[in-house]
Amino acid sequence: MDLKNLKSITKPSFDDPIGFDHALRWVALLSGSCKFDIAASGNIRNAEGVIKQLLAGAAAVQIASLFYKNGLETIADLLKGIESWMAEHNFSSIEDFRGKLNQANNPQSEAFIRAQYVKAIS
Repeated sequence: MDLKNLKSITKPSFDDPIGFDHALRWVALLSGSCKFDIAASGNIRNAEGVIKQLLAGAAAVQIASLFYKNGLETIADLLKGIESWMAEHNFSSIEDFRGKLNQANNPQSEAFIRAQYVKAIS
């Protein structure tokens, strides 16, 4: 996801050993069509990762391993990063952008389907 321009992009990922991109794709595919909340997890390391999962439609983002690795003071950095990004894009709450780039709301929703197809055949 391009956080600056708020659009989805499809590109190969060679540095995703734990599955951030895989989880992001599935959150984006399912969140707009399911009638239940989805919690994202897996390789979320910073505010950018949290924002991407929220844009994909996650209702919750699990970051416990980040706290184990870096300590609870990481919360301040995450909040600062999320608040800064929200201010830059004129969002006043998470609900203003949650799901904005999921398959149902994304004007480029075909990119998610294409990415899933490419993943399946590779």
